[in-house]
Amino acid sequence: MTVETSRARRRVAARAIGALGVTQTIAWGTTYYLPAVFSERLQADLGLSAMEVFAGVAVMLLTSAAIAWPVGRLLDRDGAGRSMPAGSLFLAAGLVALGLAQGLATYALAWVLFGVGMSLAMANATMSALAQIAGQGARRGMVIVMLFGGMAASVFWPLTLWLDGLIGWRATCFAFAGLHVLVCAPLHLLFLASATSAERRRDLAADEPLGLVPPEKRRLAAVLITVAIGGNGFVSWGLDLHLIAILKEFGLSAGAAVAIAAWKGPATLMARALDMAAAQRITPMGSAVVAGALMVAGIATPLAYGAGMTAAIVFITVYSFGAGLASIVRNALPLVMLGSLGYATTIGRMTLPTQIVFALSPMTCGFMLERLGLTATLWIALAATIVSFAALVMLSRLVRPAAA
Repeated sequence: MTVETSRARRRVAARAIGALGVTQTIAWGTTYYLPAVFSERLQADLGLSAMEVFAGVAVMLLTSAAIAWPVGRLLDRDGAGRSMPAGSLFLAAGLVALGLAQGLATYALAWVLFGVGMSLAMANATMSALAQIAGQGARRGMVIVMLFGGMAASVFWPLTLWLDGLIGWRATCFAFAGLHVLVCAPLHLLFLASATSAERRRDLAADEPLGLVPPEKRRLAAVLITVAIGGNGFVSWGLDLHLIAILKEFGLSAGAAVAIAAWKGPATLMARALDMAAAQRITPMGSAVVAGALMVAGIATPLAYGAGMTAAIVFITVYSFGAGLASIVRNALPLVMLGSLGYATTIGRMTLPTQIVFALSPMTCGFMLERLGLTATLWIALAATIVSFAALVMLSRLVRPAAA
């Protein structure tokens, strides 16, 4: 590969990363994070319970999981960038359906449309686009886009609240639909469609090294990656919505629990930024093992040291750093271990079991906290992180000797 070709690829990748940073902030802020602001409005106007309101997120994740494999094949065949504009239109349609919803059935329809849009324009599609543009060099772009996505709540929660007070929640949904049609879809067309074309992907494949796992061990590696992602995801997706309640069990006041729980966001972003800064010195496999160890240590802290302010701060800090790194690993590890060719199909296969875990874990953890109590729930969570860490250690032993 010539220097000029390398520079051209970096320019294409930089433009794609910038476009995805904008579109992913909008996508997550106008779908996944909406119930946190609209919950009371939706309960009052649509006659829903709080559980039904937040079950929309589970519908979105399960719909996305159900179609992840065929969508992955589509992304590999046509290029992720070609499907992303359609994904933006599905997200816009979901917002229109939500704005017109009159009850549970139409509310659920909106989240089904969000799930289809998620598969085509969020999550796997985004990371697949970066893999198709930058190959093994996509890790840094993945982290940058995730940093943007991590700010979605900070940007859209106050914006949504302001618009709700100004024009109402239904008109706010219609306005957000306009963002997908007028901003996201054009950005995907301009900066992603041609960047992931078949010609560009063929050029990349010619220079692209194989994944670190030898061919005869790829299936085992895929299983281990899925177990590792699912185990840590069960904990991070499951406990996050209950952190304030958990911290109250540490003996903290409501105000202190909220303040310490709020530290999770900055700590997670800090972990992602540190991973990006250290990308030249630590491999994705190394980051994965560190993430797994931090998840184990974070959950073990309250079990070892009990209640109190110090234990709560250590728990949130260590757990948040582990969760922040684990979210990067979820996308970068399959790319590095299995290669960029067929990346979308590969993660599509992994998505079905893992996303089912992600979708059901908040309700499962809530049930365990209510019926079993905090200590038993933390022991179960610790077991899940240990299984995940063991899978990562086993995965590290599959690396080609020449690449170790």
